[in-house]
Amino acid sequence: MRGKARSNVEFGAKISVSVTGDGFTFLDRLSYNPYNEGEDLKAQARAYRRRYGHYPKVICADQIYLHGDD
Repeated sequence: MRGKARSNVEFGAKISVSVTGDGFTFLDRLSYNPYNEGEDLKAQARAYRRRYGHYPKVICADQIYLHGDD
């Protein structure tokens, strides 16, 4: 259970997932605790680089990822 700005209670886990153009999906983070998803973008890009030897050509993300751990 965690609170949010628009609702007092929200249930379940939050996940951060990376999906590649080849159809592979990676679960990068699973948490039942509140956190800002924007914190994950840089770590996910680095994880992609470790997996494939280069950064992705394109990153598609919601606006919340623009305001991460700057």
